[in-house]
Amino acid sequence: IHDLLPTPNEFPTLLPGAALLTLSFVGFDAITNLCDETIRPEKTIPKAIILLAIGGLVFFVTVTYLMQSLFPNASQFNNYEAASPEIAVHLGGNLFLAFFLGAALLSCIASGLASQLVASRFLYAMGRDGALPKRVFSYLHPRSKTPLFNILIVGLLAATALFLDLEKATALVNFGAFSAFTFVNICVLYAYFKRKKKPAFLENFLFPFLGLVFTGFLWISLNPFSLLIGGIWTLLGVVYLTSTTRFFKKAPVELHYDELSGM
Repeated sequence: IHDLLPTPNEFPTLLPGAALLTLSFVGFDAITNLCDETIRPEKTIPKAIILLAIGGLVFFVTVTYLMQSLFPNASQFNNYEAASPEIAVHLGGNLFLAFFLGAALLSCIASGLASQLVASRFLYAMGRDGALPKRVFSYLHPRSKTPLFNILIVGLLAATALFLDLEKATALVNFGAFSAFTFVNICVLYAYFKRKKKPAFLENFLFPFLGLVFTGFLWISLNPFSLLIGGIWTLLGVVYLTSTTRFFKKAPVELHYDELSGM
C-alpha cells in the first residue's frame, strides 16, 4: 500500500498528471447513449456503468502497480513518454512487441468506433427531440437505419486531431469530460436541495459534492490550450442555446430516450 501512495515531493505533479491521464478512464458513462437499443435500460444501464467503472479501476491499478514495480525509474527509457514499446521488448522480445503493437492498434480502432457510435447516437437524440436541426441530425439512412450525417460530422471533427499533438488532443477530450462531470454533479446537488423530501444524503449530496471539488482541482490543471478551445466551443453552445430559447424565455428542449424506439 505504501508504494501506491505519492510522496510529498510528488504532489505538485499529481494533479496535472491526473488531468492528462483522465483520457484513459473516461467513456464508461457514454453507454447511457445506448438506452434506445437496450432492454430495460433503467436497470441494465446503471449496472453496466458500475461494472465498467469497477473493471477499469481494477485493470488500471493492477497494470500501473506491476509496471511501476518492474520499472521504478523512468530515466532508463530512451523516451519515457512512449515507454510501452520498450517495456514490451524487455518483457517478451520483438515477437511480443509485434503482438503488443497490434493489440494497441486494435484497441485504438475499437475506442474510436465506440466514441463515434455514442457521439452520433447522442446527436441523433438531440435532432429527434428538436434540440438540433431535425433535417440533418435526426436523419436516418433508409437502408442501414443509421444516422449517416451525424457519423460524417463526428468523423470530420475527430479528424481535426491530426493537426494536434497528443497532449493537446488529450486535453481537449478531457475538457469535455470534466464539463460533463461538473454539470452532472451540479444537477444532482440542485435536485437534492430542490426536493422537499430530501433523498439519501450520502448518494445525493456528499458524493456529488466531493466529485465537484475533485473535478475542480482537475480543471485548474488542464492545458491552457484546451481551456481556450474548449471555452470557445462552450461559448458557441451557449449562444446557440440562447437563440433557440429566445434568451431563455422558453424552456430548453428535453431529450427523451425511449426503450427500443430508436434506430
